[in-house]
Amino acid sequence: MIQAKSIEELESLLEKAKEKAMKLDPEIHVVETGLYQVAGSKGNFYEVRAGRNANGELFIACLCRGALEGKACYHAVIAFYKHVYLKTAELKVDIPNTPYLKESSKDVPEKIGNIRI
Repeated sequence: MIQAKSIEELESLLEKAKEKAMKLDPEIHVVETGLYQVAGSKGNFYEVRAGRNANGELFIACLCRGALEGKACYHAVIAFYKHVYLKTAELKVDIPNTPYLKESSKDVPEKIGNIRI
């Protein structure tokens, strides 16, 4: 769990993790929707889970050392983007200006910006 004393601190931590994810562009494997393996900076992989807990609250949890110490890690951020993409596609939500999410589109990209999907 990410630990922050304020929403501003949390936003700052997540922004730094996002920047690192975009810089490193880690490999990500989808084991199943909600379970991902994200490459670490030394080539090892970390398990990341995303979804809802028994109370219906959203969560994202990584097993890397930083995340276990309460830090925002880039593994969780990149897995979160992948999770949102998959859940949006699963629900077949038509989001304006995103033709790659439409079922009929044959042009499904491997990346959106610097984020590999």
